[in-house]
Amino acid sequence: RFDTYKENWPLTKNIPKIEGLAQTSGEAQYTNDIPARPNELHAAFVLATKAHAKIEKIDASEALKQAGVVAFFSAKDIPGANNFMYFPDFMGSDIEEVFCSDRVAYHGQPVGMIVAESFALANRAVKLVKVSYGEPNSKVYPTVQDVLHAKVTDRIKEMPYSTLGASYEAAPEGDMKVKGHFEIGGQYHYYMETQCCVCIPIEDGMDVYSATQWVDLTQMAIAKMLKVPQNSLNLYVRRLGGAYGGKGTRATMIACACALAAHFTKRPVRFVMTLEANMDAIGKRYPVVSDYEVDVTKEGKITKLFNEYVHDFGSNFNEAMGHAGMFFTNCYDDTIFKTVAKGVKTDCASNTWCRAPGTTEGIAMIETIMEHVAFATGLDPLEVRMANMPKDLKMLELMPQFQADVEYDARKKKIEQFNAEHRWRKRGIAIVPMRYPLGYFGSVSAIVSIYHDDGTVAISHGGIEMGQGMNTKVSSSCVHSWHSD
Repeated sequence: RFDTYKENWPLTKNIPKIEGLAQTSGEAQYTNDIPARPNELHAAFVLATKAHAKIEKIDASEALKQAGVVAFFSAKDIPGANNFMYFPDFMGSDIEEVFCSDRVAYHGQPVGMIVAESFALANRAVKLVKVSYGEPNSKVYPTVQDVLHAKVTDRIKEMPYSTLGASYEAAPEGDMKVKGHFEIGGQYHYYMETQCCVCIPIEDGMDVYSATQWVDLTQMAIAKMLKVPQNSLNLYVRRLGGAYGGKGTRATMIACACALAAHFTKRPVRFVMTLEANMDAIGKRYPVVSDYEVDVTKEGKITKLFNEYVHDFGSNFNEAMGHAGMFFTNCYDDTIFKTVAKGVKTDCASNTWCRAPGTTEGIAMIETIMEHVAFATGLDPLEVRMANMPKDLKMLELMPQFQADVEYDARKKKIEQFNAEHRWRKRGIAIVPMRYPLGYFGSVSAIVSIYHDDGTVAISHGGIEMGQGMNTKVSSSCVHSWHSD
């Protein structure tokens, strides 16, 4: 429990989430809860099974013979741009195809789509589609480690967010050097609601109900793909069943495919990916490999730090990971830090932002270094961490207070005693600081309407509710700004 200032209520008051009861009772509507429309169809991806191979032929005849299978669509059916990442001013310039048109970039890449009268039938029929491949034109490198071990330099790219601390070049050597290698793997987003979309043709365009975190990108990509004006596409996002960043750009691929099917069949189409297809076709959090060298004093003070890290981008370099360099600093004095950032293109699905992108990688790298320094010097890791914080950092004031509040020292002694008495069972304790720099970009407007008869308020905003309580915070902010009840 903790106290808050009443003058800041309801901003800081522990009020229930507005839609909490509707969610827990099952009444809250998600994309796939939208009632089925008359003549509705279901879509499913046909996924590639051979990386780096040229597609020579796609034979969907066996699937199309099945009663209830309506159509098969592939790259040749797309009337406009076969690219769901059409946002070069903000993202990278690499084309990411809705359907592979020539050479397969990764195992699991969509090469086509079956449209049928039921979900089960569509997902059974995709297995009947026969894809003929040529021989791969190069060796497959599925991970960043594979690329680095093979020294495939044309897949390695210098990234623009390397850093050089102001005092690094003149920094003295320490009493000892600490060198190490660190790796962290990818992470599936594991949202409970898989990628999904419902598209309904209407008299002047199309209604698109997409489980996306990025409505603007989804609308742009569909418009470019179908060669239709953006104002003919009505995008609706009530809420997401989790996202974790995995529906920022990746949801656009599913929305484009669903819209294509609705466009040609002139019927409502529902596209809900199976968990297996979702994991095969959609990228994960970026794996990273790091090599570091640190000069350190006997007191645990770092005098010079060098870290070279390499991100696994997957099949393209579209989504930048400069955040990792920012979070690598964490709570420490980075004037004597030098970081070299690189990216690697591998033969897996394009990796994507995942829950506060860059934090896991950046903080894991620097905190691994702090633990390594503590091990090398024989000091408590907490002492090492505090020794490397800037003198004016608020954390230096908060940390001792927190250390005392949680009885860290007493608990540590008990744990050391337990470990000495038990050969196989071990315990541990640690205090790890974190600093999260906030930046505002991509801000959108909101409309607040006050009804003249009874004074009630309606708010329309561009935020995406995906479980974080967005609508509750918006309502609280509105009430607080008016000091109303």
